[in-house]
Amino acid sequence: MYCNKCGAPIEDGNKFCPKCGNKVFNDEENKESIDDTTEVYDDAFKKAVNNKDEINLEKKDDVEKKVSNKKKPIKNNNSKNNINKNFAEGNEYKAPARKKKSEIFVVIAVAVIIAIIAGAIVFRNNIKCAYYKNKYNKELDLNAKVDYAEKAFISLKNSSTKNMIKDSLSLLGEKDADSAEKKLDLIKDKLAMNEYRELTCSIKSGKINTLCENSKYEEALGEFEEMANLGEDIRKDKNYDDIMLNICADITGNSVEGSKNLLLEEDNVYYDNLDSNSNFDHIIEVKNNDSYSGYTVKVNLYAYKAGKYEHVDTKTFNKSYDGEFKGIYTCDKVDNQEKKAAYVYYSGNSSNSYCDAIAVIGVKDNKLVTIANVMGNEEVNCDDFNNDGIYEVFSKSTNDSGWFKVSWNGGAPKKIADENGGKAGSSSSTGKGSQTINVKTSDYIFSYSNTSYLSDYDLQDLDKNTLALARNEIFARHGYVFSEEPFVTYFKNKTWYNPNPNFKGDDSELNQYEIANYKKILEWEQK
Repeated sequence: MYCNKCGAPIEDGNKFCPKCGNKVFNDEENKESIDDTTEVYDDAFKKAVNNKDEINLEKKDDVEKKVSNKKKPIKNNNSKNNINKNFAEGNEYKAPARKKKSEIFVVIAVAVIIAIIAGAIVFRNNIKCAYYKNKYNKELDLNAKVDYAEKAFISLKNSSTKNMIKDSLSLLGEKDADSAEKKLDLIKDKLAMNEYRELTCSIKSGKINTLCENSKYEEALGEFEEMANLGEDIRKDKNYDDIMLNICADITGNSVEGSKNLLLEEDNVYYDNLDSNSNFDHIIEVKNNDSYSGYTVKVNLYAYKAGKYEHVDTKTFNKSYDGEFKGIYTCDKVDNQEKKAAYVYYSGNSSNSYCDAIAVIGVKDNKLVTIANVMGNEEVNCDDFNNDGIYEVFSKSTNDSGWFKVSWNGGAPKKIADENGGKAGSSSSTGKGSQTINVKTSDYIFSYSNTSYLSDYDLQDLDKNTLALARNEIFARHGYVFSEEPFVTYFKNKTWYNPNPNFKGDDSELNQYEIANYKKILEWEQK
């Protein structure tokens, strides 16, 4: 049984609610109440019938309503009948809602406690950090100094504590790099990636200092490799030039006398990055050789491999008796990126006569490739003609004198100005049977196809029409008389072309470079 006032459960037999003290009625008492009411109703009705004039009773329906109201107990949502109904329908019994003011007070109290705890933690961490900073400043032992810096950093992460770790690890790295790296490895999980990278490079920089002091340059290169793998620009390291100069000296057998220019300019050795695929510079060496077969100029390429520099390629200029490394310069700009190349001067005898030339050499897949040759019979040199950061080649020749621009993708150097600095000559177009190709009247597609072997790199970007012109250019040099377009018109407009009816174009009339090159070009045409 349940209280009809507060809803609290009541044991059978209890007349009052143990919680609120309300008097309750059981079923028997309710029945007695109803019976008593019935008797009252019958007596009143009899009197109304027998004494109509004496008593002014209400209508029977009204009396019944009053009696009915008297019979029914006061309705309450928490009455026994309602509770039983809720259970029967599967509804969960819900106690009366508590006052919400108490809940608000609880929330406020919890928030205040949390704030106090947080403030206490911050205060505690600041005190700890200050304590470890003081220990750090007084400590002389480097290992202990690193430990205090680490504890200060864990207590309070900020730029000050991070610099403490960086400085102490760098100092330790100069004395004992292995210990410094081990200590850094223990705390790397507590660092962001950029923080770990910065500290690692700092330690390795100190380690490289020590290696260079002990002339261990190849070991220093190994440390550079790890730094490069982390995304560090190793060329900005203060020891990079010193390491490269000593590596160059070791390769050439020369001594380092403290001057970059002395070693590189006098001994024809340069280092620079000639492709964008390596973190390390290439080393290029020019050597003049005298052999039984005649004078040659050799260009040697060295690249970083497996912790050291190795010789990877050689390009030879035969029948040349003098060679000089002019330097490494920007030769072109592609997509706002500078493309560099080595400029090598050489002189000697071509198939027909004395020549003076500048070979522009690039690197692709650790191979030397000739981007272009600019030849002359009096003077050939290189300079930044129009001060745009790109080097041009000046050629003084009886056939064509002026300034030539070399493009990274190869092909014929383009004349941009005549000898006195004026505008270059007008261009002409090929006739029917091919696409229109605008070229300078003095241009070669390959000015060196009679003195050097063409590579796949030289030919890969040329369309079939240009390949056909390049192949016939080899024969046009000797004055071959063409009967078909576009070759008639194209070579007629070349200032160097002199028709020679006696030249038939047989292999016996060509040198080894010309034979090999026209066959190679033909292979590309047929692809």
